[in-house]
Amino acid sequence: MKRAVTTIAIALLWSSSAFTDVKYDDFDANRDQFTTYLSGVSRGISWTNSWASIRGHPAYCPPPDLAITNEQAIDILDRYVQKRGESARNDPIELLLLQALRDVFPCKD
Repeated sequence: MKRAVTTIAIALLWSSSAFTDVKYDDFDANRDQFTTYLSGVSRGISWTNSWASIRGHPAYCPPPDLAITNEQAIDILDRYVQKRGESARNDPIELLLLQALRDVFPCKD
């Protein structure tokens, strides 16, 4: 499982480094501008997690028939950043969302 999570995290970081990272502070200040972007990130993480789950290495383990809406993804992200504190506000939302999903939907090893 650690290998799958590491692979997903590296892929997210690599893909976001080809563009400008969207820090949580930037997202928070311009939610209307970044909501569609976050929706794409959320879907990408979800599809990647589905693929990893089939191979037995999910990054997070939501209930089987749960489809996370964009509003839920934003709420999960906001709550996670609030929980982590000020230091998280400068982190990329792509990585924060993955960490938040792992926090909300941990896998039972």
